[in-house]
Amino acid sequence: MKQHLGRQSGVQTVEVSLIDGKVNVTPKEDGRIDPGQLLKAVYDSGVSVAEMEVTARGKIIKDSSGGLALQTEPNQSFVFTPNELSNGLESRAGSPAIVTVRGQLYKKPAGKKKPDPSAPLKLLILEDLQGREISSADLRGKVVLIDFWATWCQPCKKEMPGYQKLVDRYGARGFAVVGFKFDTMADSEDPVHFAKRIGVHYPLADTDAFETAIRPLL
Repeated sequence: MKQHLGRQSGVQTVEVSLIDGKVNVTPKEDGRIDPGQLLKAVYDSGVSVAEMEVTARGKIIKDSSGGLALQTEPNQSFVFTPNELSNGLESRAGSPAIVTVRGQLYKKPAGKKKPDPSAPLKLLILEDLQGREISSADLRGKVVLIDFWATWCQPCKKEMPGYQKLVDRYGARGFAVVGFKFDTMADSEDPVHFAKRIGVHYPLADTDAFETAIRPLL
């Protein structure tokens, strides 16, 4: 199975855990993975799939039927299975803001052995990862430290956990930190995973959000 998945377009690495049976597929930095083709490749290797989860970034759009979807590429989008988390993203439909979510794309139906590869995969959101919108109204009246960071920035890996400690200590007294990510170079890893790995959970956003969140305060 590892070889089958490793040959799929856009796949960089495949890690298989023999303990819990989980398979972790990491895309190439500039690659695009087709989850439907991955699912088919697993079954073609003779292995059954219980469920498939993904972490995906994209824009919230409305499909032709008016339902919400996550557009990850100009020609690739995944319709949401409605739940409380997806409903909370409705206000972002049509916005250029990028959101990151963790969700379930597939769960094996009872009594069926193999999925229909032609059936569209629907995304059931399990977690909204840093999907909060940064508003100038939320920051007004606070002491705000503005940090510009990137996943490839080595000093950032040391500085950002320190900023988080300041927020933990002084946040209740009106101190806030907002991090704006530089896009001048390609990310060295997924930004959400980067933030989690170094223990940062203050608001992070692309530099495009600077104009709406910070500029009105200047």
